[in-house]
Amino acid sequence: MKRKIISLFITMLLIVSCTVPMASISASAEEVESVKGYFTITDPYFPSALTESYPRAIGGIINSENNLLSVSIEVWDVDGGIILSAYSDVLPLNTKTYDLSKLDNQLHLNLLKPGNYIFDIYIDFWDDIDSDYKTFTLTVNPASFSSTNIGYPTSITQGRGFPVTGTVRSTGNITKVWVGAYSSSTAAPDSYIVGASETISVFSYVQGYNLANLDSKVVFNNLSKGTYYYKVMVELSSGTRYTYINRAFTVV
Repeated sequence: MKRKIISLFITMLLIVSCTVPMASISASAEEVESVKGYFTITDPYFPSALTESYPRAIGGIINSENNLLSVSIEVWDVDGGIILSAYSDVLPLNTKTYDLSKLDNQLHLNLLKPGNYIFDIYIDFWDDIDSDYKTFTLTVNPASFSSTNIGYPTSITQGRGFPVTGTVRSTGNITKVWVGAYSSSTAAPDSYIVGASETISVFSYVQGYNLANLDSKVVFNNLSKGTYYYKVMVELSSGTRYTYINRAFTVV
């Protein structure tokens, strides 16, 4: 049996200077008719702009003149590697429509790093017909970061504590937070001398975090005299890391 392919080519263009509001393509069935006319997509929903690490749904109903065997989606990087994929089961004989949102829970676009990708929808037909496709484009923008009321020490008397306060925010999906005292400004997030971290489910879609949640775990009074760096960092579901605070302080 000959496999037939419907391709949606989506180029994700990284714009590093700003984050723009997200939008979606809202097109008529005629606008998303396939090149060879074997299918249309009614009520299509594909993002035309995507913020890094933010969850985004896809949707639309495939209507085919021929019997559908299966539907799959694959996201490729520019080097031809598959980054994300989603697959339907074998569809019942004489199926001519398919709801693309059924694959959405397998396809986590918030895991993608900023960059350029190819987004393909593949369809296998029971019938022996030529392949067909339709093309879209997508712009992806990096997440932005902000914070409020983050306190930081400048000098602490040995044996005394310091309260961890403030809120960190991102337009992306925060999946890990670190707070602590480090030996250098370039120390890795998990290499704190005293500190704590919290890992958040990638499916929680957290965009704000109260640092006071880690206050009791960051024990400054255990530090010896010397110079340290107070750091507050987060990681997004895409893997991007951001440092909010990286300041030297002393224990005297």
